[in-house]
Amino acid sequence: WIKDNVHGKNILDVGPMGGGGSLFAHQALRSANPEANITALDINIPEWFEKKIGSKGVKASVYNMPLENESFDCIFMGEILEHLENPYKAIKEVSRVMKEGGRLYLTTPNTFTYQNIIRALKNR
Repeated sequence: WIKDNVHGKNILDVGPMGGGGSLFAHQALRSANPEANITALDINIPEWFEKKIGSKGVKASVYNMPLENESFDCIFMGEILEHLENPYKAIKEVSRVMKEGGRLYLTTPNTFTYQNIIRALKNR
């Protein structure tokens, strides 16, 4: 899905260190867009990130990004929104750094996956 849909010269990945496959999704972004400038923004970016992953790492909050206005063609937020205290403020800040005509790809967990349904039935 990422390979077919997420493209741009400048891509921002918000929250790649969140777990649950987030770092895997970031690596898929990198693989699908080898020529792109990809920036990863997370409050927990480790020191090894840039060298090991090959993307610029910015240690900052999604509520106050130290990034220029309208600087990204594409922004990816994989399963982070449900963890934020103020999702509206985060989306407002994301829109500030997204270029006009840019794209935001936002995913949230699906509670109705077969794994979750089976888990719920077992715990009845």
